[in-house]
Amino acid sequence: PSTAIAIATVALMGTPTPALASDTAGPVGSAILAWIHFLGILGVAGGLVTERLVIKKNMSVDEENIINGADLIYGLSAFSLLISGYFRVTGYAKGWDFYKNEPIFWVKMSSVAVLGALSFFPAIVFFRRDMARKEGVTLPPLSDALVERCTTIINAEISGLIFIPLFASLMARGVFYVNDFPWAIGVALYAVCLGGAGFKYVKEALDMMEEEGALVPIEKSSSSFE
Repeated sequence: PSTAIAIATVALMGTPTPALASDTAGPVGSAILAWIHFLGILGVAGGLVTERLVIKKNMSVDEENIINGADLIYGLSAFSLLISGYFRVTGYAKGWDFYKNEPIFWVKMSSVAVLGALSFFPAIVFFRRDMARKEGVTLPPLSDALVERCTTIINAEISGLIFIPLFASLMARGVFYVNDFPWAIGVALYAVCLGGAGFKYVKEALDMMEEEGALVPIEKSSSSFE
């Protein structure tokens, strides 16, 4: 997810050329982008639900691998969702001139940023443990504290995902539309949400893994109690 969010951020922070659907988009292209967008939503939701169903205390290696696989689907789906959304905003549907003046659009994008930042925590935890195992390290089960924190964050992601389609519906209908809205404020809000929340959850994941000994091999972990 972190790679997908970073690439999408670079794309969004650029100033797109204003475009209207009637100028650039044919019905087939618009339909394909909408299809990719909806598939992305399904992929993100499916990945999160899978993670939530699998995560528990005393997980096996196979169960952690399932979560890593679900997180990969989440990341690829988020990438397709944000990139297709970018092209839909700038070249299809109502066009950039409409969306940049729609405050709900920026609320939606900021919510997406926080959702992506939340995903950094479990992604870092399970990815780093997977990399350690591939280097031949035998790890103990994930600590109860880390499992509980990951579960809380996944629950928050699922809850947040429920509201993003609502924001999309409101913005598409021009709710709270403001002529000449200072859209740089929206970009700043998005950047602050992604950067601030991203830093918070990356740091929290790294610190908590250190505190809980998430990468300490079983042999070393056992000897410390002798």
